[in-house]
Amino acid sequence: MKRLSLIAAAALATASAQPALAQQTDIVPAIAAGHTLLTVNAQGSSTRTPDMAGYSAGVTTQGATASEAMSANSTQMSRVMAALKQAGVADKDIQTSNLSLNPIYAQPKRLPDGSYEDGQQRIVGYQATNTVSVRQRKLADTGKVIDALVKELSGYHAHMLALIRGQVAHVLRYVDDRGWLRPDVPFDELVEAFCILTCVETYVRFVQHDGKSDDEYRGFVARTVRETILVPTRPKKAR
Repeated sequence: MKRLSLIAAAALATASAQPALAQQTDIVPAIAAGHTLLTVNAQGSSTRTPDMAGYSAGVTTQGATASEAMSANSTQMSRVMAALKQAGVADKDIQTSNLSLNPIYAQPKRLPDGSYEDGQQRIVGYQATNTVSVRQRKLADTGKVIDALVKELSGYHAHMLALIRGQVAHVLRYVDDRGWLRPDVPFDELVEAFCILTCVETYVRFVQHDGKSDDEYRGFVARTVRETILVPTRPKKAR
């Protein structure tokens, strides 16, 4: 019994000493007699000239109905792909992806206390988005292909701006028929002023750059429209 206790103590001492030994020395693999261990450390790298470029562009359209938004998106995307093919890109190197369709909701009505009216959101239109990805194999033609893509998309954006201006003009004619529009400013200038006030660039500069809230932006637009586009209202006389 005493011998067994000594053996157990020796085993525990050996087990507790092993971690300390492992921390102090590296583990060396066992080498059979007459053999040699060869350790090699190597690092390699390779470089080559790029032989392909890739880029993508997106098309976003809106419509009163889902089919109208999708149809407009399909038409514009077909024009973009035709421009890419005309610039020398093969069919196999043109791929559309990320097609999506989302509803556009009307802004909730704001109440006099500053809160918004509760109720089911009303859909006023739809927005379709599609992306085209291009693999450019002839790197020398990259500039030509990108120029063709930018030209086509610029034409699309100009078309969209024309549609927006047309919608704004329609609204302002309605206002003008009721005698609310300033008569001393040309109609086209009033349309342009309203477009500038409500464009994305103005919103981004006002909210993101200047740190204003959405409500402050709406108040700014309403106040500026009253002061520059509509006929000034006369204060009511006290009875």
